Amino acid sequence: MKKLSCILLLLLLFSCNYFENKKIHVSDEDHDLVQEKLKNLDKTKVDKYPIFSECESLEGDVLAEKECFITTLSKHISSNVFTNEIVLDKPLNEEFQVFVEVNKLGELSVLETTASDSLKMLMPSIDQTIKESLLSLPKIRPAMKQLPGVDKNIPGDEVPVSIQFLIPIKVVTVLE
Repeated sequence: MKKLSCILLLLLLFSCNYFENKKIHVSDEDHDLVQEKLKNLDKTKVDKYPIFSECESLEGDVLAEKECFITTLSKHISSNVFTNEIVLDKPLNEEFQVFVEVNKLGELSVLETTASDSLKMLMPSIDQTIKESLLSLPKIRPAMKQLPGVDKNIPGDEVPVSIQFLIPIKVVTVLE
């Protein structure tokens, strides 16, 4: 009886589809459709800009989202870069730009800064300070691009994309 129960148990286990790996087959037609949509994707424009959580209330107003993102990032960099007091012998009024990229994962990196030589002399580590200031940024949701030929009201038909920005930083100091 024990042998019979063991055999039945083994047959039951091996005949069960529970252990099979299920494969999802994408038809060539579906694969070609997805590839065509990605190929026709306009990479010069985004449908949603990267956004900080504090700007999410503006969702839907693309220009306001972009402005909020740039303003928030500019303020963050300025407040972190210029926390140290600089000893000056004349007033300083300069603007420089930080060229940044937000990748598909929402990670921000500095590509280049355009600080003048005089500002770099006052703050030799300005480039490094800017890069370090980005470490304390809140989480960024990446830019999104709607797949072409898809109803914009259908969620889930967007893909994250990388985007680059020029962020203006204004440096104004006065002598006391």
